[in-house]
Amino acid sequence: MGICRLVPLALFLALAIPLVSAEEYIFCFPLNFRANHTKYRDTDSTRPKGLQHSVTMGSNAATSARVRIPSVGFDTTLTLSPGTSTTVSLPGEPIVANAGSSAHTVFITADTALAITALSSRFQSSEAFAVHSTRQIGTSYVVASYGKLANDLIGQFSIIGTTDGTQVKISGPAPSIAFDSTLAEGFMIMLDRGDVWTYSAPFNKDQPCDPTGTLITSTAPVAVVSGHNCAYVPAKTEVCNPLYEQLLPLSSLSKSVFVPPLEGRDFSIVRVIATSEGAALSVNGKRIDNLPGQGFTDLDRRREPVWIEADQVIQVMLLTPGYKSGDSIGDPCLITIPGSADYAREHMISTVSGKGWENYITVILPPDHDEDVLIDGKPLDDSLINEHDASDHRWASVRVTPGTHIIASEEPFGVFVHGLGVGHNIYDAYGFGGSTVLKK
Repeated sequence: MGICRLVPLALFLALAIPLVSAEEYIFCFPLNFRANHTKYRDTDSTRPKGLQHSVTMGSNAATSARVRIPSVGFDTTLTLSPGTSTTVSLPGEPIVANAGSSAHTVFITADTALAITALSSRFQSSEAFAVHSTRQIGTSYVVASYGKLANDLIGQFSIIGTTDGTQVKISGPAPSIAFDSTLAEGFMIMLDRGDVWTYSAPFNKDQPCDPTGTLITSTAPVAVVSGHNCAYVPAKTEVCNPLYEQLLPLSSLSKSVFVPPLEGRDFSIVRVIATSEGAALSVNGKRIDNLPGQGFTDLDRRREPVWIEADQVIQVMLLTPGYKSGDSIGDPCLITIPGSADYAREHMISTVSGKGWENYITVILPPDHDEDVLIDGKPLDDSLINEHDASDHRWASVRVTPGTHIIASEEPFGVFVHGLGVGHNIYDAYGFGGSTVLKK
């Protein structure tokens, strides 16, 4: 075959074979409060009624992003400009991943890294989580959840398959009433790409029914969205709110985690979850009792920073309290606190967009960090930085505008995001850890 024929053939093949996206994101929306709930008084006539889902996306480079939900025929492509964010409204109740098997997976693809925040919102019942790239997910997780509120307001988690024929083993904490004996011994399911399997803990009026500590292992990477469809935090403090986080795999967790206090709240609860048989812990340099295998402990009503060290990797979550906890702002939310292994030199995040939110970025600086931190190219004000004597960590919480933000320094640091509802969102809150890392 002559060269004149090879060139057109190569061009034809290049056009015929679709390009593989550089980044892919796969997730789902778990149940939010009660399905089809309409018994409320909303005085703002401009607010949409019923359950709303959306994703806010940003990039540090011009790119196009495709959002698909094959189960309902949703498919849209949009163009993102550098440093700006775009919000896409998605179907509401039809794509909820209810208990059991479903196929309501959201797929987002792009040719560059995105910062994606997924928001599930019902009047006075909203929570958001950061969506992780398939590059960040793994094959082993430990569930973070909370205890019962009612027989239909219970801890839950969803597992999303990314590869056909994936075997998943789920092992509940053996003494927990949240699982029957079969699941406690290890329950197996099979997932194909895009399949979702959701577990909702069974209700028992005399037990906490908390699936926290459940171990998930799989033969191929899966995504896991964990939490609760509406929880009182602490258990008897009104008002309830969903708790969601897309979990990071055990391979991304750390033995050392510093937890700053949450800006705008009087106190918070720090939940420390063991990832294997027992965990010897110290808090602010003082030894505390070991955790049992697949167990957890709550460091209640923390107004001061907490430095936690363990002899194994641990999952550390921050839970904010309900509206009637005393400070009368916001509601419960669930935040993954990054450990030292998850620190990086450049992070990208997208806050929830729209009115009715006070958005904060919290920066965690390890003891040896002595470089400036830039937020969207501007130096962090030194007057905002606090010091922790017990660990030499430092931290700062900065209120930011809605949208996409890039936080950078010459040395690695941690970051998480939270938002407090104001105005018509006064009974709402959201928070998440797990930024899009641009430079490790």
